[in-house]
Amino acid sequence: MTVELRRLGLAAVGIVAFGCLGPGTERMPQLYVLDAVGPVADSATTDLAIGVGPVSIPERLDRPQIVTRSSRYEVELAEFDRWAEPLEQSFARVLAENLSRAIPTDRISLYPWNRSTPVELQVAVVVTRFEREPDGSVTLETRWRLTGPGGREVRPQFHSSYRESAGDSTEELVAAMSRAIAAFARDVAAMLRAAAATP
Repeated sequence: MTVELRRLGLAAVGIVAFGCLGPGTERMPQLYVLDAVGPVADSATTDLAIGVGPVSIPERLDRPQIVTRSSRYEVELAEFDRWAEPLEQSFARVLAENLSRAIPTDRISLYPWNRSTPVELQVAVVVTRFEREPDGSVTLETRWRLTGPGGREVRPQFHSSYRESAGDSTEELVAAMSRAIAAFARDVAAMLRAAAATP
């Protein structure tokens, strides 16, 4: 068989293989969203005006693909399991929703807000870790602080850490990540209530 015939044969095999797969048979990415899962407080709604943000997430995590830590020094990207919205934006939204339930208040604004928007207390968050661990659990670690009008520090910087069990599926992973944010929101809400009650 000549070289030219051999090339034609390989090309034909490739065409047949593509034809067997056919158009539209490529695997499509699955899209996931974080959700507010915190309980609604029994107390009456307050008029406390809260600003949530800025929220900062490491660049290695704030990407379309869901990230899993496979070892201490290695992470993996799930090419077909992706976030439906930027993770930084999603985290802030879900944190705000959980705070609205826990306080409870309807006066919550997401950073950046208009200068005319009244904000009595602001929660700024730096997320340092938010991923599935090699043992299958989810870890959320944050540094955060509360400030009042004009950037006045109400409480010194806090460090918070949470761990949630996650199953094998991506949906269970995202649910565990949502629970971790809800646990974080409960602690932030407690500090917000205490700060609001302090003269």
